[in-house]
Amino acid sequence: MLTLSQVTSKTKKLLKILAIIFAIGLVIYMLAKAAPAIKNFISPPAPEKPNVLYGKLPKIIFPADVTNTEFTYSLNTISGGLPQFPSLIKIYQVNQAAPNLLALDNAKSSVANAGFTSAPIKINDRQYQWLFPANSSGNDMVKIMNMDIFSSNFDLGSAYSSNQYIASGTNIPTQAQAIDIAQGFLDQMLLFPSDIDIAKTATGLFSINNLQLVPATSISTAQIVRVDFFQKDLDNTPIIYSSPFGSSMSFLVGGGNLQPQVVEAHFYHYYPSKDSATYPLKSSKELFNELLQGKAHIAAYDGSLPNVTITDFYLAYYVDSNHGYFMPVAVFKGSGNFYAYLPAVSDQWASN
Repeated sequence: MLTLSQVTSKTKKLLKILAIIFAIGLVIYMLAKAAPAIKNFISPPAPEKPNVLYGKLPKIIFPADVTNTEFTYSLNTISGGLPQFPSLIKIYQVNQAAPNLLALDNAKSSVANAGFTSAPIKINDRQYQWLFPANSSGNDMVKIMNMDIFSSNFDLGSAYSSNQYIASGTNIPTQAQAIDIAQGFLDQMLLFPSDIDIAKTATGLFSINNLQLVPATSISTAQIVRVDFFQKDLDNTPIIYSSPFGSSMSFLVGGGNLQPQVVEAHFYHYYPSKDSATYPLKSSKELFNELLQGKAHIAAYDGSLPNVTITDFYLAYYVDSNHGYFMPVAVFKGSGNFYAYLPAVSDQWASN
C-alpha cells in the first residue's frame, strides 16, 4: 500500500507531466495560429490585381463649377496629413430597368395611390405624364407627375410659389413631419427604396422671395421644407450626388388648405448591380496634387476668400443619370462650405 508521501510524490510528477504536455500543446497551437502571419512576413502575397472587367470607364460629367475662382489650398485634416487610400476599388454598374409589358399598368397603379388618377399622357415609349387637378380630394393646386414607367423615377411639379396657402404658411409641417410626409408619399406609391439610410436624411427650411426659394432662419419664417433622402454606404463608402448638400431624391413639402403636401419632387434612385469589377485607384497624394493644379470640379463654395483650408478628404461613390456606374471620386471638404470632386480611378482606365 502506498504511503501518503508516495501518493503526493506521484501526484506531483503527474501534474508536472500534464503541465509539460499542456505547454507543448499551447506552443503548437500558437505556432499554428501565427503561421500565416509568419509566412506573409517572410514571403508577402502579391497585391491583388484589378480585373478591370468593364474596360475603360466613361468620363464623369459633373455639373458646371459653382465658381471660377482660382483657389490656393492648405491642409488641416484631423490626422494632420493625407489619408491612406486602397490601391483598388470595386466598381458597380447601375441596374438598368428593362422594358416590360406591365410597366404602364404598374405605373398607373403607383401614381393613383398618390392621387394621380387622370388618364396618362404619353410623352414617349417610357415617359408618361399624369395630372392631379385642383379641388380633387382637397387638393388646392394642379400638380403634374412625369414618370419613367420602367425605372419608376419621376418628377413632380406645381405652381406652389404662387399658391395662397403656401405663401401664408398655412399648415406648414415641422421638419420631422416633412420627413414623414415625404416618406409616406413614396410608401403610397410603393417606391420607398430599401437601401435608404434614414439617419442621413437632411432637411432645410426655405421661404419664397420673388418666386425663388431662399434659406429661412426658422419654421416661423419658412414656407417650404426640403427633404433629401440618401442611400446607405456601399462597401463602407458613402454615395454622393451632384450637390454635396442634397441628393437625387428630394422633396419640397409645404402647407395647404387642409393639410401639408408634397408640392415638388425629384426622385431618381439608382440601384447598384450585384456584380462588380475592380479598378486601380490614384493615391491620395496624386489626387491632392490634382486639386492643387486646379483639376477638381468645384461643387460648392460660399466663402469670399480664395484661400481654402482642406479639413477632410475621403473617397465616395458618385452616381447620377449621365453614366451607368457608381464611380469612385475623391471628395475634398474645406472652409467656406467648400466641396470639390475628383475622379479617383487611375487615368489609364478612365476615358478622357
